[in-house]
Amino acid sequence: MNSDLSSLFEPFAHGKLALKNRIVMPPMVTNYASVEGFVTEQTKRHYVRRSKGGAGLLIVEATCVDAPEGKGFVRGLQIDDDEFIPGLSELVDTVRHHGAKIGIQLHHAGSQALFDVTGRRPAGPSLLPSPEPVPEERALRELSVEEIGALVQCYAKAALRAKTAGFDCVQIHAAHAYLIAQFLSPCMNIRTDAYGGDLENRARFLSEIIQAARGLVGKGYPLLCRIDAKLVTPDGEVNESPEIAHIAQVAGADIIDISVCGIIFDTPPKTRPNEDLERFPEDFKRTVSLPIIYGGAMDYSAAAELINESRIELAALGRALITDPDLPSKIASGNTDDIVSCIDCRVCLDSIVQMAGPLQCSLD
Repeated sequence: MNSDLSSLFEPFAHGKLALKNRIVMPPMVTNYASVEGFVTEQTKRHYVRRSKGGAGLLIVEATCVDAPEGKGFVRGLQIDDDEFIPGLSELVDTVRHHGAKIGIQLHHAGSQALFDVTGRRPAGPSLLPSPEPVPEERALRELSVEEIGALVQCYAKAALRAKTAGFDCVQIHAAHAYLIAQFLSPCMNIRTDAYGGDLENRARFLSEIIQAARGLVGKGYPLLCRIDAKLVTPDGEVNESPEIAHIAQVAGADIIDISVCGIIFDTPPKTRPNEDLERFPEDFKRTVSLPIIYGGAMDYSAAAELINESRIELAALGRALITDPDLPSKIASGNTDDIVSCIDCRVCLDSIVQMAGPLQCSLD
């Protein structure tokens, strides 16, 4: 193995989370679950394949904490009832058998929930004008303070179910313009109560979720928090993400996962701002003392360099592991010429977002 890549295979330990290497498969929706939200054999095969390939940590895709209202995917996983625990436990056991640790991402789509899936009006932090006329039954509604409190408990109870199912960690999804990110956004959150206004208020929902989850899972159980590398508004960038990470740390998060994906989906392929990718970890290192997972439009060589320079602790290699599940093993054995590299065609994204179907890769 190239010595410059050896940092990817250093063991990692923080609290009760111990990994054999620094390679993380971040949560990526597959639409492999049943319509009812249960783990299927296809779900298990997908994650087991990546465990066999050598990744240190797999984080299971966005899993709904409050169905049907919060469902954003036709065949998305659910964790809003104890009936889902047995299937999730089987997933944990099969993945662990092949060497990887496994976490799960807790998700609520908020205003991005699909009416055709939920049959309910989508709900978000604020009533916002729609650019086009929308039938009343599909129109966005504003969450009440009582509903916000109930949703905090939905996340916390989901975290406890994840722990009961045997997951090594839980990740709270506060990125990609889903419900928590909607509260964090000064564009999507125009409330005038305790959950809107300045950043402290807009982050209150996230802070309460982390605190409530911590109260149920206990002090030592690893809680991860995924946030966008930066917030983007129609008026330009709002650089509040490092402060949001600090708020998450104070609330009780153990690891911060910085996602660049939320700011590159609308960027043409091959024209992504590499200078941005380089500077983001430094911004966060100034505000938090927690380990950082970092990923988005980054190859394994760049990931190893960031770890070598102590700018990040863990590397999220998402679509690279969809394209080639054996990427970690190939790097470790020095067979990098055999790696099947992602060509950035976006078929994986389009299969989920545009076609609402199962995950596909053009190189399969």
